[in-house]
Amino acid sequence: MVDLWEPTESRPASIADVMTRYKNIQYASRSRELLMMHQKMQNMQRAIRTLTVHLPASARKDKQLQPLMKMGCDHTVNVVHLIMKALPDEQYFKDVD
Repeated sequence: MVDLWEPTESRPASIADVMTRYKNIQYASRSRELLMMHQKMQNMQRAIRTLTVHLPASARKDKQLQPLMKMGCDHTVNVVHLIMKALPDEQYFKDVD
């Protein structure tokens, strides 16, 4: 995960600084939301994997259940959180395409 906005910069001194700070907070919260969504999805995949392991062999052979069982996983995801510090001349109209 790469945050292109620093959510903990110094206190704003002008309206332009306020707008810049607003955008920083707005985009930082999006990163947090995306990470939480990914964590929920990962938990669901692990739950599917756990339930699959506990199914009887006859149920595991069921053609309708096989595609669902493939949705389960038990792998680990490592997240590296990088924060890009603002450049001295950046303004509030910065954005990502």
